[in-house]
Amino acid sequence: MNLTSLERSVLRALIKSSAGNGHDFGFIEDARRAVPQRSQLGGVVSSLVQKDVIEVYDPVRTDSGLWTQFKFRSIDTGEMTREQRDAAVAALNAEAA
Repeated sequence: MNLTSLERSVLRALIKSSAGNGHDFGFIEDARRAVPQRSQLGGVVSSLVQKDVIEVYDPVRTDSGLWTQFKFRSIDTGEMTREQRDAAVAALNAEAA
């Protein structure tokens, strides 16, 4: 799968977001700093959804604001094991270094 540099940047941020939840889910808003302009985040997330990388759920309001939960689609559908995902994360991180 071909990802743009902006998609890879957002994906790295989403991976970090999900780390605190055992990589089962994370929050889209945690990726705001991964894009030059906040308005770009929606387009990048939409692209990742279209490429079946993530699945996005309805926003949830908490004391700290509105948060949109996501899950990694490939793990949920059984197309990728956690070990494969961890290897992909390592490759993304190595590419960023």
